[in-house]
Amino acid sequence: MTAGLLPGAGLTWPGASELDWQDDALCTQVGGDLFYPRKGESTEEAKAVCRSCEARVPCLAYALRARDGEGIYGGFTERVRLKLARRHAAGESLEDIIAADDAAFYARTEALTEKARQRDREIRAANQAATAAAASNPQSRKAVALCVT
Repeated sequence: MTAGLLPGAGLTWPGASELDWQDDALCTQVGGDLFYPRKGESTEEAKAVCRSCEARVPCLAYALRARDGEGIYGGFTERVRLKLARRHAAGESLEDIIAADDAAFYARTEALTEKARQRDREIRAANQAATAAAASNPQSRKAVALCVT
C-alpha cells in the first residue's frame, strides 16, 4: 500500500506515515462494513477480528489521535475509546489497556464456558437419576420420558 499518496498526483499529505499500520490491518482484508455497525447491531465480530490483528495498537493510537467518532478501532467503540483516551492521557500504555481488555474478555468467555459445563453436568445428572428411577419403577417410565424430551 502506498499510504499517504494522493491518487495520480504523486503527492503526500501530512501524517501519511501514521496510516502505515493499515498495511497489516486485518480489517482491510475483511471489509469495512463490519467495523461500522448500525445502531443496535452487534460489534462482537468486529472486535474478534481486532483481537487477532497485529495492527491493533497503532490502530487504536490513530483513533485516539484522530478522534474518529464512528466505527470500531483497535477493538473498541467510540464510547469506550473516550474512556480509554483518559486512561492513556493519565499514563497507561495502549499495550496495557489492550492487555487488560483481552484479559477481561477471556475471563468472561471462560466464565460463560464454565457455566455451560455446569449446566450440562446438572442435566446429565438429572437424566441419570430419572433413568435410574425409571429402571426401578416401571410406572414412572412415562414421566421419565416426558422429562428427558
